[in-house]
Amino acid sequence: MQQNRYVCLDTETTGLRVTAGSRMIEIGMVEVIDGKITNRQYQSHLKCNEKLSDVVKKISNITDEMLIGKPDFSEIANDVMNFLNKDANGNESKATLVIHNAKFDLSFLNFQLQESINTDLKDFAVIDTIHLIRNHIPGAKLNLDSVAKRYDIDLSEREQGHGALIDSKILAKVFLALLKDGANPDDVFNQEAKDAIIAKRSVNLEKRIFTISEQDEASHRDLLAKIGSEVW
Repeated sequence: MQQNRYVCLDTETTGLRVTAGSRMIEIGMVEVIDGKITNRQYQSHLKCNEKLSDVVKKISNITDEMLIGKPDFSEIANDVMNFLNKDANGNESKATLVIHNAKFDLSFLNFQLQESINTDLKDFAVIDTIHLIRNHIPGAKLNLDSVAKRYDIDLSEREQGHGALIDSKILAKVFLALLKDGANPDDVFNQEAKDAIIAKRSVNLEKRIFTISEQDEASHRDLLAKIGSEVW
């Protein structure tokens, strides 16, 4: 890929669907340039107009009290876009976004960016690390913890809860570990590469043979006899 500036990004939300009224309560971003995590990061908790569920509190380690007095997303939307579009010196340097399960986070970001400042992230290149992991390590568990453990990445910060900034830091380490291990981000964008991976995976899949006992077969015949008519 041509770009060498990435931003690893994560959000915490009040629920699973923005269309159901859920909203972001934290955003975290970590900058990666030329294969190194820089000291530049962004984090903000966000005002919430509803009580957090116990599930959200447990997952994110965010409480209702922590969000009192925090800004509305509209107040930080321009800061988010500036972080994504400019380097530390203020020069134009549009980042490639690195997100784990990008569809989820982008649904919230695009909706709330449109709602607040009439823009979105649809023209940004996005690397979904779920696809990167699936392509590079077929059959591997796709959750961030499992991949981090595979590369001996410290998860101690996560013991008290996930948190958007904490997860962005871990994501950055996982992303660099995948690159060092030979994963190619271009595979996420290149349809030819995707087709080759799918073809290779189908060839390498082991043939599975299932056998049934005479008793199972007899039970199946009895069940078909009871149905009495062709269900299709």
